[in-house]
Amino acid sequence: MPLDPEELTKELQKCKEKLEHIYRQKSSVKKMQKDQFLLEQLSGMVPSENQQSKWEEMKIPFDKPLSVALIRPENKQQNNKMAEEMEEIIQDYFPVYEMISMNQGYAFILFGEENMEYQIQLLCTYMQEIMNSKRNWNGGISRVFSDIRELKAAYQEAYSAARKGKTEQKILIYEPVDMFQFIRSSLYDSEVFLYYIRKNEYEMLTKEIDEMFIQMEEQNVLSDTAVYISTDILIHICLYMSELGVDFSLVVEKEQRQLTGLQNNGGIEEIRSVLMCILEKCRICAAENKLPATKKKVNDAVDFIDSNYSRIDMSLNLVADTIGVNASYLSNIFKKEKGCSLSKYLTQTRLKQAKKYLTEYPDKTLIEIAESIGYSDVYYFSKNFKKYYGISPSKYQEERKM
Repeated sequence: MPLDPEELTKELQKCKEKLEHIYRQKSSVKKMQKDQFLLEQLSGMVPSENQQSKWEEMKIPFDKPLSVALIRPENKQQNNKMAEEMEEIIQDYFPVYEMISMNQGYAFILFGEENMEYQIQLLCTYMQEIMNSKRNWNGGISRVFSDIRELKAAYQEAYSAARKGKTEQKILIYEPVDMFQFIRSSLYDSEVFLYYIRKNEYEMLTKEIDEMFIQMEEQNVLSDTAVYISTDILIHICLYMSELGVDFSLVVEKEQRQLTGLQNNGGIEEIRSVLMCILEKCRICAAENKLPATKKKVNDAVDFIDSNYSRIDMSLNLVADTIGVNASYLSNIFKKEKGCSLSKYLTQTRLKQAKKYLTEYPDKTLIEIAESIGYSDVYYFSKNFKKYYGISPSKYQEERKM
């Protein structure tokens, strides 16, 4: 008796759905196992020294520099929404990370490269800007540690900073006591320094910096405190320069490396000298550049995404490099102009195209469609499609055939 094609198709579809269900269950179990293991490492319940094979099995970087961010919502009703928002922000700065749900919020293990401290401060500054407008979360971030074996210490620092962040309604990077005490009693005020930069009053700014470094010398401040303050000034300069369309971090790569090298054994005067070089380069760049139309830059980004959404390597950094702006600056102006993050816009663009393909090409497989719109993982594509449209792509495709 010949097979009924319609019946065969139905049976194959049932098999496919069963396999997808099993895959989701296995993925969910693996995620739970990974989270449990990471929680044990964060708490120090299980020593991490002899766990290298376990890290490798779970595909977690073992020897990369890392930091822990502990983010808490103001109330439990905001938890899920906050998690999605925080992931969007984290992904822009740290593509490699692990997120763990905890009783009072979320822990993010951030993996980076050399000079990760700069990225941490940039991330913290951006999160604080958003938090200032919404006031729906607070938290703390640890300093950078050399590898995963120091995860417990990193979590303890993040927890300590988060306790202080909750009191002050801020996102705070962990600061040693001596650094915090100096900053609290010193002349340093980042907002005042940024005001002078915006007003092009470099003479007043130089005077403020000179007086602050004299105070450091009088109080025998450690070099890491001087480097921390200098880096914070650099962060604010970079944010200002990004408004002018300049990726200032590229202009002062040499000075950034010098500051990092002076962190533990540099002299106060050496650190001041590097900071003054940074300020001079800022003055020159600011004089040479005019404020671009942010709307044009966002339109350039949209045009690039609309034409290249199928690229697997599409990212905030790629778009920023292509249109010639700083990634943080693009992230900021894109959200203001479009009302959503760049990564969310990319997802929406891909899924709209997927919907079109599912309608126009009913015989294409989900794998072919996923790859044609820039997804290397068909399960991740299916998950996003259902989240966005409320129906699985396979079900949507099936309905189109009827």
